[in-house]
Amino acid sequence: MMEEVSCPISHSQEYERLFQVSDRFDLQNGAVWQVKKSKRSGLVLLSPRPSLDEIAAYYESADYDPFVSVESQNSFRQKVYTLLRNLISLRSKANAVLAHSGFQSGGTYRVLEIGCATGEFLLELNKQAERMDLKLFGVEVSEKAARFARDYNGLNVFHGDLLSAPYEESFDLIAMWHSLEHIHQINETLGKIKSLLQPDGVLMVAMPNVESTDAKFYRENWVAFDAPRHLYHFSPRTFGELLKKHHLEVFDMHGLMLDSLYNAFLSESLIAATKGKGAMKFLYFLRAGFIGIKAAIDSVHPGLASSVVYYIRHSNH
Repeated sequence: MMEEVSCPISHSQEYERLFQVSDRFDLQNGAVWQVKKSKRSGLVLLSPRPSLDEIAAYYESADYDPFVSVESQNSFRQKVYTLLRNLISLRSKANAVLAHSGFQSGGTYRVLEIGCATGEFLLELNKQAERMDLKLFGVEVSEKAARFARDYNGLNVFHGDLLSAPYEESFDLIAMWHSLEHIHQINETLGKIKSLLQPDGVLMVAMPNVESTDAKFYRENWVAFDAPRHLYHFSPRTFGELLKKHHLEVFDMHGLMLDSLYNAFLSESLIAATKGKGAMKFLYFLRAGFIGIKAAIDSVHPGLASSVVYYIRHSNH
């Protein structure tokens, strides 16, 4: 059953309708989803949305990127995605997170990734953390991905969501790569994160930016709307407002340049698939390059970046 939701910041259901968007993995169905903006807080979200019991069915596509590792990588897109992720994206992400973590050489630290998929980021973080002893933990709702992380990557991964995870000890670093926007019980989850974060610990959250250059250009065809899997669409301002409710604050943030290119090409692919103009794919490809490069240049300003990485700590007020 679809559920109407209240804004997690203002708790209001007064919305302005922005767009109708399709499920990029099920265009043939013709179903559309409503993207709305809270009149009180300005937060953009999906409403109505699938309930927690129904949402798993919308993650079953083998092309859903976080789970590429558990599938056979036969397609050219999957091979390119894996190459970029391993050689560029994962390494740079791990080094950026370590630079903001406050970790010291010779120290022992507990690290939790929420929505860890198959665990590649945790492995890369451990690889880049020279002369540090990292105790790695993960939480993953996909049974297949969690099993892969445990059996193939040797990681300590809990299958389920954070609210049901049996953690009692706190963590020095909690990471969320493109996972917070998927979570139904977002305030409850942030509350538990705060309780699990060490007093001097760091929470890292990365997610799409609805105020980005590419989001404004592609509008309802912006691939990062990803309905109905993405439930919330934050900007730096609205995310900061949500964090205030939990006495958390952003102390630094930066854009992800590679996401600008990736989102532009996938958005153009979505337009081509929606309009059925296969013969014009080359023109879409050229436009994706132009928009992607512009968005990548704009990503030096976090407020315009396609995706933003936030570094968060406990607030003193």
